[in-house]
Order: sequence, then structure tokens, then C-alpha cells
Amino acid sequence: MRKFFLNRHLKAIGTLSLLSIFFTTIPADAFPFWNFSKKQEQKRAELNQTRSEAIQSLTLLDAYRLALKKSESVAITFEDINQARARFYRSFNYFLPTAHFVMSETFRDPVGGSSDSVSNTGRRTTPENKFTFTQPLFSGFREIAALQASGADKKQQVLAWKRAKELLFVDVMSSYYAVLEAQRNVSALAKTHRLGADRLRELNRKIKVGRLRGTDRQTWLADLRLLEAGLIEARSALAVSKNLFAFYIGQPLGARVLVDEQIPEEIFEISQVDFKARQRSDVAAYEQAYIVSEKKVIAAQADLFPTIKAEGNYYTRRVGFSSGSDWDVTVQMDVPIFELGTTMADIKSAVSTRQTSHLEWEQSRRMAELDIQNALEDLRSMRLRERALWKAREASTSNYKLVSADYRHSLVNNLDVLDALRRLQDVEVRYNDAYFLMKESYWKFKSAVGEIITLPG
Repeated sequence: MRKFFLNRHLKAIGTLSLLSIFFTTIPADAFPFWNFSKKQEQKRAELNQTRSEAIQSLTLLDAYRLALKKSESVAITFEDINQARARFYRSFNYFLPTAHFVMSETFRDPVGGSSDSVSNTGRRTTPENKFTFTQPLFSGFREIAALQASGADKKQQVLAWKRAKELLFVDVMSSYYAVLEAQRNVSALAKTHRLGADRLRELNRKIKVGRLRGTDRQTWLADLRLLEAGLIEARSALAVSKNLFAFYIGQPLGARVLVDEQIPEEIFEISQVDFKARQRSDVAAYEQAYIVSEKKVIAAQADLFPTIKAEGNYYTRRVGFSSGSDWDVTVQMDVPIFELGTTMADIKSAVSTRQTSHLEWEQSRRMAELDIQNALEDLRSMRLRERALWKAREASTSNYKLVSADYRHSLVNNLDVLDALRRLQDVEVRYNDAYFLMKESYWKFKSAVGEIITLPG
């Protein structure tokens, strides 16, 4: 019996050994069902990582998209478009006939106290049901002018909405770069403070061995405290800029990181400033406002002409001597005679409004030209300033390293090191300011010429 069980155990061990050799020699890819769960877990981990990266980073375009959803000013401007559409429908209705169903019943005292079923004057009650139609035929081209004015009004509101979105982008962009600049300033000041703290510890060691005076330590300590004050101020500026940015996007920044994307290295030469200015959305909106005022002049002049309209009735119920007639049509012409003073006053007022709109249009165009020229000059100067300060930062960093090395070899004194550190900090902050001002000036120039990021909807 023992021999039997021993043989069974030996066979089982041999089988397991063969299986282990089989699965270790054959690659795992040969069994797709074996790796299915692992592949699913790997895909899930990659997807979670991608989502996490998407949540942790926030680009300028993402911030603009969030601000568009939250901005009340853009939403109010969009409602102006809806109001313009309503005015367009109202003006278009001038060309369409009006139709009403009228039910009436007249009660009267019959003539002579008798009731006559044939004559209406002898009836106590006269019921009447009818469909009434009215069609304007001519009113001095008032309807055409009103329809054209409504179309220009709608275009004006659409252009104003577009400009509101462009200006919102500029505000979001400035807030976006303000956060990035404040973060860099905090980082630069914190780095300078660490260098100052390390230098202070080195000074303390040299004072203990009698190689330095105590006045050197006090001078460095005072400067270190100034660095701490600057760091506190920079952190406060960062908190304020984050609050403003959260106001625009409608939610706190949280743990998300703003992405400092590169702007194109374009060389701008504006040879058609007047054309660019006229094409800008706010200038085009003033042009549409001028068209609206021009059409209102035509509408005011229409009061000098007669109006003609046709009215028709279809009767479904009629009694008395008119019971045999089912319909009638009336053509009416109204000729103004003694309203010349009021009409001329309305025309004069409309002409004055048109002249004001034309002057506002011309002023907006000239201001847009000036805006484009100034924005281009500002972009060019900011790019030159940023490059100059970048070279200054590189030189200041190298200078601080050289002075620190010379100090360790007793070639310079402590004040020279302190001066090099101060200059490095100042240049670092100024470079950050110039770097982000250069980026802001790029987008402000794009806004000045009407070429800016716009999202659908």
C-alpha cells in the first residue's frame, strides 16, 4: 500500500515539474487569456495617469474656456443678441398680414320699439363672427428700412459679443501670467534666501574661529531679514493673483499647475493698419450702429409719404340685411397734411443721431489704429527688454558664483558677496517681470489687430 501511494506522489511531482518547465520556457504572450487581466490593469493605470496629468495641468486655453462659462459680462452681451433677434422678428412682421377672429354682439334699443329681423336698426341684438385680415401695402419704405436696421442691429450685437470674449481673454491671460510671475518670484526669492542663510552659517563658523568680525554678520543678517520681508510680500502677491484668477475661472486653482507655454517667435510688420482697424470687431460694431441710425433716418422720412393698407373681412355669422354677404375688402390711404412740424423734428433728430454715430465710428477706427501701433511698439520693446535682462541674469548668476569662489579664497570681502547676491536677486525679479510682460504684450497685440483665441459657442 505504501508503495502504491509512493508511486502516486512521484507521478504528481513529475507532472508538476513538467508543467513548471512548460510555463517557464514558453513566453507569457502565448497565452492572451493569461495576460488579459494584467493588460486591463495596465490600461486602467495609464488612463488614470492621463486623467491625473490633465487635472494637474491647466493651460491658458483651458482657463479661457472656464472663464467663458463663468463670465457674467459675456452672458449679458449674449442676451443683447437675443434682444436684437426679437427686434428683427418684430420688424419682419411689418411685411406679413395680420389675422384675427372677432366675435361681437351689439345690443340696442330698436327703432320705434319694434323688432325687425331684416333691418339691423330694428334688432335688439346683432351678433357677428368674422375673420379680419390687414395687409400693409405702402408706408414710405418704413418697413424696408426697419428690417435693414434690425439686421444691422443684430450684427452689431454679435460683434459686441465677440469683442467682449476677446477682452475677457486678455483679462484671463493677464491674470494667468500674473500667477506664473508671482510663483517664479516666490521661487527666486526663496532660493536667494536659502543662499543667504547658507552664507550666514558660514559667517558664523568664521566668526567663531576669529576670521571675521561681528559687524559682517550683522550686515548680512540685516540683509537676510530684508530678503524674508520680500519673500513674505511675494507670497502675498501670489495669493492675491490666485484669488483674481479664481474669480475669472469660477473655481480655485487648487493643486493644478499652470503651464508656461511658449509664444510664437513672429515678426510683425503692420503695413495695412487702417484695414486691420476697420476689421476689428468693436470698430465693425460701430459701423453697424451707424447703419442702424442711417435706416432710422429713412424711417423718419417715411412720415412724409402716405400710407396704404388693405383690410379684408370674412364673415362666418351675420344677420340682418348684410347676412347674404360673406366677405368685404377695404383699401385705405392715409395722407398726412398737418403734421409737417412733428415729422421734420423727427427727421432732424434722426439725422443728428446718424451724424453722431458716424463720428463715433470714425473715432473708434482712429483709436484702433493707435492701439495697434502702440501694441506693436510695446511688443517689440518688451522682446528686446526680455532678451537684455536674460543676458543680465546669466551674467549676474556667473558673477555671484565667481565672487563666492573668490571669497572662499579670501580674494574678496563679505560685502562683495552681499552685493553680488543683491544684484542677482534684483535681476532675477526684473527678468521675471520682463518675461511675462513680453508674453502679455504678444497677446495684447493680437487683440489689438482682432486676431485672438476664440472658442466656438
